[in-house]
Amino acid sequence: MRKNFFTIFLAITLLFGLTSCSSASSGSEKELFEPGTYRVTVDGRNGPVVVDVALSKNKVTKIEVLEHSDSEGFADAAMQSAADDIIARQSFEVDAVSGATISVYAILRAVSVAANAAGADFEIISRP
Repeated sequence: MRKNFFTIFLAITLLFGLTSCSSASSGSEKELFEPGTYRVTVDGRNGPVVVDVALSKNKVTKIEVLEHSDSEGFADAAMQSAADDIIARQSFEVDAVSGATISVYAILRAVSVAANAAGADFEIISRP
């Protein structure tokens, strides 16, 4: 599980951490995603987490948790904070919340799955 998360985290970091490098040098912006809203289900601490992730051609524009079975209130705040940070920073470098780490990781996984479904081109975004 830990190795799986690390792989996902690394892919996500590459996806968002290098997007500015891929489009800054070219005259026209390359589309990273097929725009749309993607509904994904990932594992949370106590069961499935259902998330809608809205993507424009180059950004995560909205992350909405629709359902989860994690600790009510506490996990809600942690998931919302992670979603807000991902959107504001366009990065997966978000703080985990002590006691809700798995809930935060669920948001990271959901956005990664949505980006993959939207056709994220890791070759383009990993170029220097």
